[in-house]
Amino acid sequence: MTTHEILKILQEDIHTTVIVTIDDQGMPYTCAIDMMLLEDDY
Repeated sequence: MTTHEILKILQEDIHTTVIVTIDDQGMPYTCAIDMMLLEDDY
């Protein structure tokens, strides 16, 4: 599965996703993202 295919599923079917990263002290940092637009030339 390509990155574009994954982003298309997020945009068309799931819409809201939560991205998680880890900061310098190992603590999680989250951000909710609404996937509303996917440009075909990505």
